[in-house]
Amino acid sequence: SSLRKVPFYNEFCKERFDRCMDLYLAPRARKMRLTIQPEDLVPQLPRPQDLQPFPTVCSITYKGHKNMIRSISVEPLGQYFASGSDDGTLKIWEIQTGRCLKTFEIGGVIKCVAWCPNKALSLVAVAVDTKVLLINTGVGDKLINDQTTEILSEEPDNSGYVPPVRLAQAGKWM
Repeated sequence: SSLRKVPFYNEFCKERFDRCMDLYLAPRARKMRLTIQPEDLVPQLPRPQDLQPFPTVCSITYKGHKNMIRSISVEPLGQYFASGSDDGTLKIWEIQTGRCLKTFEIGGVIKCVAWCPNKALSLVAVAVDTKVLLINTGVGDKLINDQTTEILSEEPDNSGYVPPVRLAQAGKWM
């Protein structure tokens, strides 16, 4: 009952010796140290031409105003937009084609244009000098235009409302 009774592998000593010789004579792999320059840590930035967030191709040009445009406003449905200019005109444009559908002569420098957010009305508010004008654009659905005309044709009932003196002089229903 000793290790002498365990069967012996004939080539054991030779293989063990060859393994030790292989490890001894094998070429050592040298670990290369990394030398990192601080400039290599900074990422390469793209060219400014590649970073342009705006379109570089002009698709549609809207021509018609003779002076500087101060304000634009897009219709809630996105089919038309209104533009107001220093030349005293309000223009209604079709967005897809770039056509000017209507031009309104306002007679003063237009400071601001705002389309009514209610989709059931075709109404544009225009700030001119010290006045605010409500204009039916007359574009789009005929039913919506008729409804807008009906609303604008009658003066609102303000019975019982007494505006402050400053507002009474500034706002008049025309």
